Order: sequence, then structure tokens, then C-alpha cells
Amino acid sequence: MLSGGDLIFPHKLLYFLEVAKYENMTQAAKALKVSQPAVSQAISDLEDQLQVPLFYRQGRRIFLTDQGKTYQNYCQSAHKQLQIGQDLVRNQRSLEKGQLSLAITMPHVFPDLIQRFLEKYPGLSLNQYDLSHEEAIKQIQNYQLDLAVTSSQMQAPGLQKQVLVDDKLYLALSLDHPLLKQDHILLENLESLDFIGLHKHYAFRQESDQFLAELGLRITHKINVDDAGSILRLTQTGRYASLITSISLPNAPDNLAYLPIMPQKTFRQVSLIYRSDPYPNPVLQAFLDFIRQLALKESRTSFRPIEH
Repeated sequence: MLSGGDLIFPHKLLYFLEVAKYENMTQAAKALKVSQPAVSQAISDLEDQLQVPLFYRQGRRIFLTDQGKTYQNYCQSAHKQLQIGQDLVRNQRSLEKGQLSLAITMPHVFPDLIQRFLEKYPGLSLNQYDLSHEEAIKQIQNYQLDLAVTSSQMQAPGLQKQVLVDDKLYLALSLDHPLLKQDHILLENLESLDFIGLHKHYAFRQESDQFLAELGLRITHKINVDDAGSILRLTQTGRYASLITSISLPNAPDNLAYLPIMPQKTFRQVSLIYRSDPYPNPVLQAFLDFIRQLALKESRTSFRPIEH
């Protein structure tokens, strides 16, 4: 049923949308928890007002006419816009009880950022989801999510993208590795090392392999695993090296050392993706402002300011 809580929406239009959904008066009435005659009368009234047939019958089922399909599109759009407007009006009262829904396609990234935001606005609640980039984009477009933090470079109509971090690759080594006598490693010297990494079907492995290939490099993976824990343990033995991103360094274990790979090049960009709404959710705006105002000294990576 489309009503959704206490949304203010004309009941005749709601009845029309439910009948179009179920293609059956009885089922629509059951979903609406009203009598079938009430639904039938509402549809009849709409057709009289519009002076066009909205449905035609075929056996026990009813189907939308061409005019009905056109009207359905506008009614669905109106329903969605009314929901947005009602939520916006309520959220504008204060930032004390609002909600923010976001997807982080890299769930290990930025846990401190989220915590600090909620400390600044203790009355807010946050719904965080671990989704693929494609699913996150779909849910943002359908107003199921407010924003996503993702490294994917895919674009979608009606959405804004703000680069948050230029992510770079670092070399992870055991604490007693001989390479730690130097303060960095050159890109071309990576080919002389034996690596442990994720299997090739993982996104990070694909991204890093492609990134290095574009630079004319191909590293040797002696061991391929399915979890980050195994990578860390085997790197600690000193026999293998592994790759880690700068965005992961703040939460990286202390029992490994990390060398910058020179010259440092942007491996990927981590971005905020959100809708281009003319009247954005105030809670979302507060989050965007919070990111923009972060001092560089509070992070080991560089945040780009968000421009309005």
C-alpha cells in the first residue's frame, strides 16, 4: 500500500494507484482496508471528473487505458514529491530528531568521521548500509538513501559527485623488513617483490592490477586469499609484501610498517554521491557542511572542500 504512515495524499488518487497496482478492485480494497464499493466509487468519480476512461475490463481483471497509464505516471510522481515535501517540512523544524541514510561501499573506511558527526548532532540517528555502488545509486535515485561514499567513478543522471579523498597506494611490510631502511619505495621496484593479495575477482585486486598495468607494471602475487586477515598475518612473516590504501592507514594495524610508493599517484578517488535536490534534506546538508569544515590536521588524508 502506498499511503506510508500519515502522508497527506488525496484518497481518490491513492485508490487509483492501488487499483492500477493490483489490477483488481477487491485486492486493492483489501490493501487499502476499505470496502470495494468505496474503491469503485472513487474510480468512477475520477473518470467522471477527467471525462476519460482510466481502466478497461478483461475477464475478472482490469487494466489501465493509455490515458490511465499517463495519469498513473503523474500520480506516482505527485505521491513521491508530497512525501519528500512532508519529510522536508518536518526535518526543517530542527536537527534534533532527523535521520541520515547512507551507503558506504567500503565499510572499513571513515568510522571515526561518522562517530564525530553524531557527536556533533547527538539527536540525529544514522542508518548505514553496506551496498554495491550500483545498488547505492539506485536507492539514492529512488529516495531510499540520502548519499553514498564510494570509490566507483560511475555517473548517474540527477546526482552530484564531490571528491572526498584522493586515495593512494602504500606498501605494507613486516616491521623487520630490510626495505624499511629507506623512507619510500619506487614504483618500478615493486616488480622485484613477492606479494600476497586478494583473489582476482575482488574489486580492490582488479582496481590495483589495472592501476599498475596502466603504469606499465605487473607485480607477482605468490599467494591469493579471500580475507584481509590472512594478508596481514602473512605479511608479518616478512616473506611477502602487500598493498594498502592511504584511506585505510588510520585503521591499519601497528604490527606492520607502511612505505609510500613513489612517485605518489592517485590510485582512486573516494567521493560523496547525493541527489541534486533543489531543497535538500537539512540533515544531509548538515553532513555535507560537516565534511567541508573538517580541519586537515584531523585526518591523515586530504579532504577536498565541498562547494555549494
